[in-house]
Amino acid sequence: MCPWDGVERRKDRKRMQPENLKPINGQILVVDDLIPDKVGTLYLPENKEPAHIRSGVVLATSPVRMKDGTISPCFVERSNRVIYTQFAGANNTFDHEKRIYRIIKPEELLAVIV
Repeated sequence: MCPWDGVERRKDRKRMQPENLKPINGQILVVDDLIPDKVGTLYLPENKEPAHIRSGVVLATSPVRMKDGTISPCFVERSNRVIYTQFAGANNTFDHEKRIYRIIKPEELLAVIV
């Protein structure tokens, strides 16, 4: 069976569920916060907030390998709220059920909301 067959694609889609993803090599899986497109009966324009700042919730983390070879846990934990740039994980984003999921590096985080 060809790997590009429709059956294989459906199986891959099931595997790409966010709950099935576990980041590796110190990466962090984050889901973007929903940005309302409507308040009451008014529609908000696309540029309603600063385009360079995003916030989201950490779904999963992986251990970080330090320069000396030791492995330490990531400094953020699951369900922490974080702030990061718009282009964090730009090559590692995917959409699922109208939500944007990103796999980002710890260096791309700007802050942890306490």
